[in-house]
Amino acid sequence: MKKLISLMGLSLISGMAFAECTVGVCSNVEVDRVYATVGNTVYVGTTGDERNLGCGAVADVYGKLDMTNPSADAVYSAILAAQMAKKKIIMKVDENVAGCPISYVVVQSD
Repeated sequence: MKKLISLMGLSLISGMAFAECTVGVCSNVEVDRVYATVGNTVYVGTTGDERNLGCGAVADVYGKLDMTNPSADAVYSAILAAQMAKKKIIMKVDENVAGCPISYVVVQSD
């Protein structure tokens, strides 16, 4: 019986995906905050720790989306859709640029 319970516990743990941010990417995270400004910039905070992105996240919690970029509307739409649907995303940023500009996002299905 103890073996069965141990195996069940291990299978539950191994099936869980952990949200995290590492250098240049936040994986398996939810969109926690969207902060839109009148200055053509949208700041995106996730359930991960953006300090780990390695690019000086804005206020240590935000990646930055420059809305003057040609495909920014599509990225912004994906971010908002993921937040509204409570879907997890992968958020890739340019780790070589201060402020962690968002390169792209991937909305994950469960």
